[in-house]
Amino acid sequence: AKGNFLNFILPVSIVSASVSGGASGIYLVEDIESGVFKRYQGMPISKWAIILAPIAVGAIRVLLQATLIMSLGNLIGADPATGLAGYFAVLGMAFFWGMGFAGYSVAAGVRSGSSQGAQAATFLFFPALFLAPTFTPRYALKGWLESAAAFNPTTYVLEGMRAIMIDGWVIDVILKGFLVAGGFSFLTLTFAVISARSATEKS
Repeated sequence: AKGNFLNFILPVSIVSASVSGGASGIYLVEDIESGVFKRYQGMPISKWAIILAPIAVGAIRVLLQATLIMSLGNLIGADPATGLAGYFAVLGMAFFWGMGFAGYSVAAGVRSGSSQGAQAATFLFFPALFLAPTFTPRYALKGWLESAAAFNPTTYVLEGMRAIMIDGWVIDVILKGFLVAGGFSFLTLTFAVISARSATEKS
């Protein structure tokens, strides 16, 4: 029972760690405000690399934190139904989700034009976490909470990770988790690149 509870709750810790990816937006906006970004542009470096580098760093930070969480979970009794391969699957999903959140942070920070704006935008993540089946399975949610969870991307990432940890290779649920995390990542990266390009052309 202890192992089952840890398998259920570990994905919550991993998804919550995505908030740390939000620091990426703060760093990029600070670079733009201080003029460092302009100096980077004068160097023989791709503009895309300058924009995407902090996002990649944010995603790697999330991946490292997820690795630490999974390792600690294993030490105290978590036992994924999918074995060692399951660990890598969960970490892969965490990486895409972290990259998506880092991209969202960069886009929000550049759009608001301040590092405080990027920081404030990360707080929007917390309602999304609480409007998902965070501490109870989705079938236990009723009324508007059930509807909110169905439209919440966090729900599918959590369920994908939990399937790996508890149920085994339930392909449709796991694939949905990867598609949502990957889709979120693609959308926010695109938005971040467009936002940063627009901001630097004005400056």
